[in-house]
Amino acid sequence: MAGKERMYHRTRTYASAIAASLALLGRGVPALAAAPDAGMTEFIGRWSPAIIPVSVAGLLFVIVLLYLNRRLKLGYEQQTRELNNSRDTLRKVVDLMPNLLYVKDRSGRFLLLNRSMAESLGSGVEDLTGVRHADVHPDDEQIRRMEADDLAVMDTGLPSANMEEPYLHADGTTHWLQTTRLPFRPANAEELAVLVLSVDITARRAAGAALKASEERFRAIFNQTYQFSATLTLEGEVIQINTTALDAFRQKADDVVGKPLTLARWWWDGTVKDWLNDAVQRAAEGETVRREVKNTLHEGTVIDVDFTLKPARNDEGEIIFLIAEGRDISQLKKSQQALKKLNEELEQRVADRTRNLEEAKEELEASLEELRRTQKELIMAEKLAALGSLVAGVAHEINTPLGVGVTAGSYLRDRLAVLESKLASGELKRSELENFIENGLESAGSILTNLERAAELISSFKQVAADQSSEIPRNFELRSYVGEVLISLKPEYKRTGHRIENNAPEVELYSYPGAFMQIITNLLVNALLHAYGEDESGTISIGGEIEGDSLVFTFEDDGCGIPSENIDKIFEPFYTTRRGTGGTGLGLHIVFNTVTSTLHGTIHVDSEVGRGTRFTITMPLQRAGTEEEA
Repeated sequence: MAGKERMYHRTRTYASAIAASLALLGRGVPALAAAPDAGMTEFIGRWSPAIIPVSVAGLLFVIVLLYLNRRLKLGYEQQTRELNNSRDTLRKVVDLMPNLLYVKDRSGRFLLLNRSMAESLGSGVEDLTGVRHADVHPDDEQIRRMEADDLAVMDTGLPSANMEEPYLHADGTTHWLQTTRLPFRPANAEELAVLVLSVDITARRAAGAALKASEERFRAIFNQTYQFSATLTLEGEVIQINTTALDAFRQKADDVVGKPLTLARWWWDGTVKDWLNDAVQRAAEGETVRREVKNTLHEGTVIDVDFTLKPARNDEGEIIFLIAEGRDISQLKKSQQALKKLNEELEQRVADRTRNLEEAKEELEASLEELRRTQKELIMAEKLAALGSLVAGVAHEINTPLGVGVTAGSYLRDRLAVLESKLASGELKRSELENFIENGLESAGSILTNLERAAELISSFKQVAADQSSEIPRNFELRSYVGEVLISLKPEYKRTGHRIENNAPEVELYSYPGAFMQIITNLLVNALLHAYGEDESGTISIGGEIEGDSLVFTFEDDGCGIPSENIDKIFEPFYTTRRGTGGTGLGLHIVFNTVTSTLHGTIHVDSEVGRGTRFTITMPLQRAGTEEEA
């Protein structure tokens, strides 16, 4: 400022000098005009000593004036830039404020507002400057209240601080604001305006409400829990105690709060107080202390209490107070004593029952052993019955060739007797001898053929019978063996009209032929007994195929089928639907055991009522010639 004043005085000095020079120069101009020729000479002669200094002074003045003008212009521009920079900085600071800031005049027009305020109204700062607040605020009732508060500050000139009020944003959300209003006089303004600063406290109010609700929940839980609860200082003084404890011991909070817990009147045993003092010290050091104590209720009843004293820590792990809890376990202890007595009685009853069960177990084991023995006998009887059927069948088959042989032998014997008689009487003719020889050869051939057939039947019977009673594997051809078994079983079905088909594969096996004989016999007898009515006839097919390393053996009939509710029971021992007509219920059970135990296979049954039944047996395939590997 001092520099500017010096420049100002210097400029005034130069200006005075120039003005004096111009005045002096002005006085000589008329004389020069009156006598141009003589006057010029006189003028120059008279004023030449002064013209040169004045001209120089004038030139210097112009130079100085131009310099000063330049300096002033540069200073003004610099000040303007600084002022603009300050204004821009202030604008940025104001716009960066998250709070709502604005200045309004008495008409409610925005003289100034920040970006947060403009955004709350859904517009920009430039668009809202000079606009009435009431014209853009979304809630008429709210703006009337706000402008009334604004006018009150402008009328009284007194500020209004920390007023909490709701504020509706343009997006439809309501925020809670803490608003301060200050009287403000803009530059060159006669009337007061109002400067308003609002802080959004929505989150703080929500947090406060949540905290209040949390405190209320804690207080409700604390006071309504069934346990006696209290908080203590680290020295053992009661900070707060719940109503459960106060009601149980008929105490008021003032009787207990602020006093050591050891002085409470409910301690029944004086020695507990000494222990409690020690427990407070241990809990204050971080230990949780627990003990059963006795307390006295208001009417004098002594109760057993499970008492716990433990430290409460803040987020940094510092112990800030102690928590005392007590749970009335009087009923629990009575229940425990009753339970203990009940357990003792129960243990005695269990011991007695165990002894009885052991005796019953021994009796059951004896009965089970007898049942197993009976079952084995029945299974053996079933097998022997099958063997008896086999014997009867073979005997029947042998009767035919033997009968033919006997007939041929009898005929040959009679002819020999006639021949002998004629030979003795000398009446034998050559033609009769030749006829006898021819007939004798035929009879002998018939006898031989039928005896060989009988021998084959006996051989087959011996093999099948041996297989049935033996569990030794051997080589055999499956289809031929099935045929031999069917021959032995022919008496079972020859008068029924059923057709028995042998479609077994022609494969050489190394297996248990007796198992196959047992399976075929029992399945055939089962089909004859259950699949067909007394006057019905059908087809029973025995087949199979090779599938990889397995032999799939099938037995199928086209009889009445098995009801679905009985499918899962048919392999159970002694299960039969014909117990009164000769069924023992062991046939299919024997089949199941033979398949799974002897042949190491599986058996599956498919049946549909009225369509027949199919048994599918799958077993490992072991071809003939592999017995050494086996």
